[in-house]
Amino acid sequence: GEFRALSTSNGGCCRNLMEELDAMLREKNPYAAIYKMMRQVLEEEYRRAQDENLPHQTVGMIISSDRRNLDQRRYNSPTTNEIAVIFKSAN
Repeated sequence: GEFRALSTSNGGCCRNLMEELDAMLREKNPYAAIYKMMRQVLEEEYRRAQDENLPHQTVGMIISSDRRNLDQRRYNSPTTNEIAVIFKSAN
């Protein structure tokens, strides 16, 4: 967001174009949805740990690149649950 827009390394970028690209990526890229979901899980875990006065669990993600089981004649984009798993762990 705003922090990146104000960065000196992005000074020559067209702000409107960058905002349009950001919106398009958030809408179309399945990885953007996964990272948003992970952030929500992480924030919920931090709140839970703080409310219960306990250490927070580790939140992790596994991105699957194994697409062997899909029909090779299909070209549909994967859904978020086909490409990643978000989990919490005490270790």
